[in-house]
Amino acid sequence: MLSQFYEDEEKPSENFDIASMLGEVMLSYALLFRVDRRSRKVYQSCERARASLEKSTNQIQVDPCLDELCGNNISASFFTFGSSVRDSYDSGSDFPIFKNRLKKIQDYMEGIQPNRFKSLWRDRRDLRLWYTIWVVIILGVLGLVVSLVSMFLAAAQVNLARLAYESQLQQT
Repeated sequence: MLSQFYEDEEKPSENFDIASMLGEVMLSYALLFRVDRRSRKVYQSCERARASLEKSTNQIQVDPCLDELCGNNISASFFTFGSSVRDSYDSGSDFPIFKNRLKKIQDYMEGIQPNRFKSLWRDRRDLRLWYTIWVVIILGVLGLVVSLVSMFLAAAQVNLARLAYESQLQQT
């Protein structure tokens, strides 16, 4: 049955066991959902309903382990498969089974470029670009405010010059 799960170049080695595969699955869920509150929010608002099972009596049943992995703040003690949750991972040693699939996902995500302002606003993969956008917005707003103030001051100056000219004409 597991041979149908893999493509020819992805078949696991002979020392493959189910426990290590389940450990990689749980660790990949931790990478996707543990740290990022936005990912948990997407799960809670949209994906939880899709992952739930509906019984015949219109009761909805959700896998409690899935709720723990995706919907809540995950404690490091939840992962009992031998390693603690870290900030960085090595694909070869931490994900020997899923490393090719995770590499495909990473390549795809790195290749996506934001194409709308809203997606550019939310994309924080390149912090230099994100801060550049904020600097441009702040300087643009400041430039608009300065130009509006100078326009109103110029209008007031023209109005005062007109009044002075009219009063000078009336005196002569």
